[in-house]
Amino acid sequence: MKNKSKQRKKAKQIRSYEYEFSEDSVSSFGGLSLTEYLANRLGLWKSLQDQVPDRQGKYERIDIIRGAVGGLLSGSRGTASLSEIAEDEALLKLLGIKELPGEKIFWEELERLGADKVLEALNEGLSQWARKLLQRCNEDEWLNAHGFIPVFGDGSLLEGSGRREGAKSIPGKGTGLMWSNWFVGPVMATQHLSAEAEGEQKGLMDKLDLLLKEVIEPLQWRSKSLFLMDSLHGDGPTLDRLEAENLYYVIGANKLQAARKALDELPQWQWQDVPQNQRRSDSDDEQTCVAWVHCKGWPEKRLLVGKRFKRKGELIWNTVSVITNLPAARLQESSQNDPGFARKVWQLYSSKMGMENYFKDVLIDLSGHRVPCNKLSHNRGYYALLSLAYNLSRGVDLIGGQALREEKREQAKRHKRAPAKWMRIWNLRRKLFSLPARIVVHARKATLRFLGGGQSNLKLFELYWQAIGNC
Repeated sequence: MKNKSKQRKKAKQIRSYEYEFSEDSVSSFGGLSLTEYLANRLGLWKSLQDQVPDRQGKYERIDIIRGAVGGLLSGSRGTASLSEIAEDEALLKLLGIKELPGEKIFWEELERLGADKVLEALNEGLSQWARKLLQRCNEDEWLNAHGFIPVFGDGSLLEGSGRREGAKSIPGKGTGLMWSNWFVGPVMATQHLSAEAEGEQKGLMDKLDLLLKEVIEPLQWRSKSLFLMDSLHGDGPTLDRLEAENLYYVIGANKLQAARKALDELPQWQWQDVPQNQRRSDSDDEQTCVAWVHCKGWPEKRLLVGKRFKRKGELIWNTVSVITNLPAARLQESSQNDPGFARKVWQLYSSKMGMENYFKDVLIDLSGHRVPCNKLSHNRGYYALLSLAYNLSRGVDLIGGQALREEKREQAKRHKRAPAKWMRIWNLRRKLFSLPARIVVHARKATLRFLGGGQSNLKLFELYWQAIGNC
């Protein structure tokens, strides 16, 4: 008797195709209702509308801003951010927009958005959005060690030819426009696109007052904030400014010749070994130290915390250093000379590397790496809109995904894996924002009926929706 093998059922191959069009009010981006729900819950659009000057003409300025943010989050970029969603009538209903202008008018409006008065209002609105989002987040998710609120200042050289207004050439980096940002935790608090004569340092220091006024002081975080910056800012003016504001900082000092000299002249006995479980993963040996450095022009000496390490297979020490004004007691140490103090300072500074990843969301996921226009005013208006889009999407995940991250962290503990972080914007777009839905708006109430999208994504949407509704 022959054994009959079970045959696998094969999917039937499609041999012909047909299509038809429907007049139903359906959008491919019904999931963007999450961003609108959050914005309405926190009053983000209302506060921005009160902040930004009115626009003359057929189209309302707040509608153009809302449309551009929706376009950016749906995957559009550049001056086409508005026109690509202008024909999505269902999505416009969801956004509460009657009509949007074409690409030409949007290009002209970008120049107005980048003008001094309107741009100042947009920047203040961005900082206010940041404060409102941070108020509703669970700060324990992104607190530094020892209870610090991490405040990260950095700049990125955006891609662009030298023909673009404001472009500058930096040896080793290339040519482009400098975009400087302050992040408080994972939220962007300020942004500035520099003119040709400006640099990263000026872009950050000019926005420090706005950061303190609209975010740090209202949240009463001045004594909890820890400012983290790279070696570009390890000089007198930046340190003087932060010290004048009574702010804690840990800032790179690798570019200071006096710092290198101080570490080179330090006796061997002042270098303390770092325990094996606290070393870099790629090092065979690691030591830390503390010293004092007094550069020319400084009013007084400052505390220098050094570290040197030997990579696996190497015999030569690699030396790095930071400057800090942290007192020993703030790190639960009796003295700044204690070995534990230096190790904790480096532990705090290492969190800066993780915060540098926030630029990936804006530069990669929102396609902000390439400057879209030639004129500086147009680009300033565009990057103000891009910053609003980033904060709105980041807020959706910070607030909506909190329960999911807690669950994943518990799983990570059981399986001894790295804890889960928030979702990248491309993943939010893939799983949530691009859920297709039939949208009906009646009597100021929007009803969405989702059309497929996968059960796991629909459950995820429901989880986010409920969390935002409870915030």
